[in-house]
Amino acid sequence: MAKNWQVGQCRQCLGWGWLLGPTHCLPCTSWRRVGLPRGTCRLCGHEALVNPSRECRVCTVAVLSTGTTDAAARQYDPPQLALVGPGLAKRIKLRRPPPHCAAIDDPAVCPPAVRGQLALFPAGRFRRLRREHARRIAGRNIADLDQALEVLRVHAEVEPTLPVRLLRDLLRLILAVRDSEGAAAVDEAWLAALPRCRHRIAVILRGVGLLVPCRPFDAALARRPAVARSCTDCSSWGFETTCAACTVWRKSWPAVGRCPRCGQDNVHLDHDGCRRCRVDLRWHAAADGGAVATQLWLGGTLAPRVFTHAGVLGYRPDREPPYRSRVTSPGGGELPVSRHLLDPSQLVLYDGPREWRTAARAPQPALTDAARRLMDRFEQHWRHQLWSYDVHIPCRAALRLAVGWLGADVPFTDLDLAGLRHLTWRPSLYRLTQFLTGQALYLATPRPCADTRAVERMLAEVPASFAGEVRRWVAALRGRGQRPRPPLAPITIRRYLHLLVPILATWGDEFTTLREVTHDDIVAALHALPRQRGHGAATALRSLFGALRQERVVFRDPARRIRVGDRTPLPKPLPSDRLAGLLDAGNAARVQLCVALLAVHALTPAELRHLRLADVDFARGRITVHRPGGDRIVYLDRVTHRIATVWLQERRRRWPTSANPHLIITGRTAHDRRHPPVTNAVLFVPLRRLGVHPTGLRTDRILHEAAVTADPVRLIHLFGIEAGTAMRYLRAAHPHRLTGPR
Repeated sequence: MAKNWQVGQCRQCLGWGWLLGPTHCLPCTSWRRVGLPRGTCRLCGHEALVNPSRECRVCTVAVLSTGTTDAAARQYDPPQLALVGPGLAKRIKLRRPPPHCAAIDDPAVCPPAVRGQLALFPAGRFRRLRREHARRIAGRNIADLDQALEVLRVHAEVEPTLPVRLLRDLLRLILAVRDSEGAAAVDEAWLAALPRCRHRIAVILRGVGLLVPCRPFDAALARRPAVARSCTDCSSWGFETTCAACTVWRKSWPAVGRCPRCGQDNVHLDHDGCRRCRVDLRWHAAADGGAVATQLWLGGTLAPRVFTHAGVLGYRPDREPPYRSRVTSPGGGELPVSRHLLDPSQLVLYDGPREWRTAARAPQPALTDAARRLMDRFEQHWRHQLWSYDVHIPCRAALRLAVGWLGADVPFTDLDLAGLRHLTWRPSLYRLTQFLTGQALYLATPRPCADTRAVERMLAEVPASFAGEVRRWVAALRGRGQRPRPPLAPITIRRYLHLLVPILATWGDEFTTLREVTHDDIVAALHALPRQRGHGAATALRSLFGALRQERVVFRDPARRIRVGDRTPLPKPLPSDRLAGLLDAGNAARVQLCVALLAVHALTPAELRHLRLADVDFARGRITVHRPGGDRIVYLDRVTHRIATVWLQERRRRWPTSANPHLIITGRTAHDRRHPPVTNAVLFVPLRRLGVHPTGLRTDRILHEAAVTADPVRLIHLFGIEAGTAMRYLRAAHPHRLTGPR
């Protein structure tokens, strides 16, 4: 037994045995954690935690043990003394109501009121709810909940890591609070009743149109009438003994002493004086000639608005955008323009990465006129593209930081903006660079493609004894050899190196140059590989030694007569359990459209990514797929036609101003000025979660057609495949009917 277990009698079930703690046994502890309401048991009449059948745990155990039904409940006898502990007591877990029980609707949790009725005592902002309360009203019909869950589903598609179940329970709770107040929308102040994720719930409710700003506080509803008094620290006239600004000032400057300017004792001081003198210098700095007298002034909610940073002089920041408010220094007065502004006529002596974390903690300099105009255009830009709150706030802060210190007269470079990703608020540099490119204020550094960068990384892994010879081979493949030849695609060079680097690493311990490699060494290396990988490695080795012989690096080609049998594996169908309900499993319209086009019409992933809106003809119910050998016409069935219509409606609703011509887009590609297609990850990641692969869906569809028709001509015309590919599918579907060489 565990050390914290004790022997005694449980206060809940009165059983004798091992207790998990000083009062309750383990089954009763689990019963309490479920979140059941307290009531009177209908069988024994005791006050306890009861289930939806209004039975306590002791009576539930007795009913399950003796087989007593509801019809025989009148002859029910109270249970005898029971033993509790591991292996002795019966554990009953009631995570959710059984199917035969009625849905839970506890009237004690946020009872609904008449819509439009004024509440005598508004309690929305004073409630404290937990997630267990949502389970107690799981069966209540709440208006507008379905609309909020639809918006939650859209957010979950964009951000898969969202806690969907938690947010669903919190939405049910906050809408129940709204019904209990008799209101049509949720007051923003009521969100304080939720235990967590208040900002997420606010975003969802704002998307449905069910969130209204906080109602202004009515002093007449306060319990005690407001009494005018003077602040003990700054002597300002208001309604608090210590005004809110002085409360903040005390936390910022805990040191207490005598002010050197006004002579007041026992006040909190910074390096210049007390807060009252600092505010006085803020407004009358030029006229301060040693006079220390101050006039009567107002504080608290009646104080004049002083535009400062948060925490400076104890005031809160202003409501308007930060970049438009006056920027003040801690000592008072407006900050000047940055001394580090970039000059278009000045040449750059040294260009290196910038460290923005230190600049972000310092007071921000004032904006120039060009920077203010740029920030105004940014406000219009993110509103036009419907950026979310989590995206535009960090981007706006990062852009304000950059243009405040460097100005908006010289285009930014990658080195100027690269350090912004290390800031605390994590702005999206991709969206920032897209905006700055549209304003002609961004100079992108030319970067090689991903395949070229991968080739350079693999070249660094080649043993030093072969590095020079392998680089000569790569240069020849790129068309830079002694003999002119058409350059190969970077992806082909990458695949060759991917197959050759392990072989070259093995040879690095045996040879000092590729001239020492013989025919037998190549055969031994290929036999150690699987058949399919060995065939690709043989092709790469023939390319390597053939190119080096043309470049006169090696004297002979040891891989010239290497032949590896290529037995292409036959396609295999997917298990039926993976395909069952696959179309309904993808809850996103984009995923459903991808599944339909792959599994029904057998499009390749590349064709699906490059489909354009102009290729979809809903009037004729067909899609035109462009191929190098000729276009293919795909006629849509009813299910695919309906899913495509739903996806276009969602596409128009989420990105109404997108100019991307492709059919499948994401939030990243919707407003990209280059109008790129989606990446493979957009197709592969959602389908991998469903347990399938895009190529596997296409293969299964062609195999099914081959098994039903056994006609290669139909496969060629229906799916646009080659004759050899069609015969390979027929051989896999009917292995007993087709014979001959494979």
